[in-house]
Amino acid sequence: MAKQLLSLISGLLILLTGCAQTEQSSYQSINERVLVASQNPDALIVHYKKQLNLHQTPCIRFLLAQAYFNKADFETSLFHLNIVNKINAAQTIEPSLEQQTCTDKQQSFGTKVALLMAKNHYQLNQNKQALAIIKNMYGLKAIPGEALNLQGVLLSDKGDYRGARDAFNQARAQLYNDTIVNNNLAILDIVEERYQQAIAKLLPLFNSRPKDKRVKANLVLAMAKEQQFQPFKALLINEYSYEEIVDLYLYLKSNHAGVIETSMSIDEVIANED
Repeated sequence: MAKQLLSLISGLLILLTGCAQTEQSSYQSINERVLVASQNPDALIVHYKKQLNLHQTPCIRFLLAQAYFNKADFETSLFHLNIVNKINAAQTIEPSLEQQTCTDKQQSFGTKVALLMAKNHYQLNQNKQALAIIKNMYGLKAIPGEALNLQGVLLSDKGDYRGARDAFNQARAQLYNDTIVNNNLAILDIVEERYQQAIAKLLPLFNSRPKDKRVKANLVLAMAKEQQFQPFKALLINEYSYEEIVDLYLYLKSNHAGVIETSMSIDEVIANED
């Protein structure tokens, strides 16, 4: 297969866990909002450390942990979240005004902390810890859609596809991001060889977001498995030669595992085909 197909194959069957960007809130200063908008975690880390030196508050430390998460420093993010939990556990009164402002209409401060902890554990391959945190969130009035989606990803990793599908559908009912949830449900359909159902979920996503490589890659795989060569070709004809399209179609259609393992490197995928 031609090397230019690598970027397409690399997107196959990757479950999506959600956005890692820092949220903007009404209590943020103008300077802080500019830093958040710039998506510069290093600058935010410096900013929140300065703020902590002035005011040791759980809210600012949570925002620092969030910045470390966005920097992919998951261990340090967990370190600061554990400190936040210790402070919260020591409180015997209602949450402070500052802590109440570190929320939004959808999630309480404690919910935000728990969700970020679960996301850190997942990124560190500590799936048991992540799943335990999410299960503890079921005592809340409304568990966030992002947490339900992450639960679905974690259950999928365990091979519990029924539980994963239920979690994804709960996230869908909570109006969580359609692209993320429907992509994940479609991946379950592909794993369970329900290719037409996967196409039905992915095609509307692709039509509304044609530049999303992950959606396109999964749609291409489902079409190959369903032996729909003409629509398969139509998706790729403007980017690849006819010979390349046929090579990819035959490879995906005949892949014995039914899926391309996400643990495989792209070089391994190419080597297997050759």
